[in-house]
Amino acid sequence: MDQQPELLPRIGNFFILVGAGLMMIFIGSIQGNVPQFGILFFSLIALFLGFILRRRAKRADQEGAVQGGRFRILGKLRGKGKDKQEKSKR
Repeated sequence: MDQQPELLPRIGNFFILVGAGLMMIFIGSIQGNVPQFGILFFSLIALFLGFILRRRAKRADQEGAVQGGRFRILGKLRGKGKDKQEKSKR
């Protein structure tokens, strides 16, 4: 069951990519003066499902994972670095 939270975002990404690809095909059909509204319909469904699956997945920081120091410089620039340092001292 540990893999299920990792699987849902990947499936969501897949549906988002499929929806974006279908949307590009629909735009191409409009350029060819033969709009295929079925493709538009399926692209919107795929995008909707993709965003729903991505939204339901827990983020890494919500699962208790320790965040690395990859963006500590940006955090310090925005002022969040000082807040973390004060909390860790307490």
